[in-house]
Amino acid sequence: MFVVRKLLEEANDNYFKRLNDNEISKNDIEIYETIFPIRKLDARKLDDFVSKTNIDNLLIKISKLDNSYIKTLLNDVILILSNEKPNSSLAENLNLVKMRIEIDLDDDVKNFIYAEDIIEVLKTLPKRTFIVGGFVRDSIANRSANDMDFCTENSYEDVKKVFEKNKNFSIKETGKHFSVLIVTDKNNLESFEIAQLRKDKDNGGAEIGTIIDDAERRDFMNSAIYFDINSKVLIDPHGQSIDDSVRNVIRFIGKPEDRIKEDPLRVLRFYRFMGRGWVADSKSLKAVRTNFSLMMNETSHNRVMSEIEKMVMGA
Repeated sequence: MFVVRKLLEEANDNYFKRLNDNEISKNDIEIYETIFPIRKLDARKLDDFVSKTNIDNLLIKISKLDNSYIKTLLNDVILILSNEKPNSSLAENLNLVKMRIEIDLDDDVKNFIYAEDIIEVLKTLPKRTFIVGGFVRDSIANRSANDMDFCTENSYEDVKKVFEKNKNFSIKETGKHFSVLIVTDKNNLESFEIAQLRKDKDNGGAEIGTIIDDAERRDFMNSAIYFDINSKVLIDPHGQSIDDSVRNVIRFIGKPEDRIKEDPLRVLRFYRFMGRGWVADSKSLKAVRTNFSLMMNETSHNRVMSEIEKMVMGA
């Protein structure tokens, strides 16, 4: 519930600041005090609030608020709670589109020599670009990140052109078939993958998609967090990924068996996370144990060897 807590803290802080400054309407005072009249949040109060919240009634109250900022924050809370309470009549019409939290990852970015330069180039493109995957996950979990990957709404060709014009970088197109461009600094010290957002096809393979599509096709929940390099906002399409990263939980997205069948090597990747101190989700661990023989029978020895080496090296 990390995301819910951060949103409610922000709504609460904003409300009481405006209240102290006499900048809140009488209407909002009456409504807000019935929604969440708590000045200081703690885990017990938060759990109590969530367990007793009636989404239908809360949504009606929020709609009557005058303050648009507080209304937006509380509506985002509704989206998360709706995702966790699918039996609500109003929740059936609500989709968790995105969960946003402002965050500063500048210090973590500086651990990479050329990351800031890469980001400045990507900012010149017209559409959004995100840092995604291990870097974001490890930064939230206060762990050291070994690499940094990007995904973007910009076309492969547009990304390619902007780096071709920059003499500080060279490009490799070995991943062009998958809409992945590899950018390396001129000294060949660091490489960065820049991929278009992708969507799985029904008949196999992938095509260009949205951030929601991209999040659905990833393996683990903690790998589906997107950091917008322009707005410095975290986007959590599943509404669970940030919370899992904070709590150091490793779980598959969707049905664990489906994720494993897509790539049985994910069994060893799961164990690698556990070896680094991540706590296994019980359903995911059960699926990993059940499908261990599938991984051994359907994965090449070279891929297995590579994954074991990463486990031994603590990568």
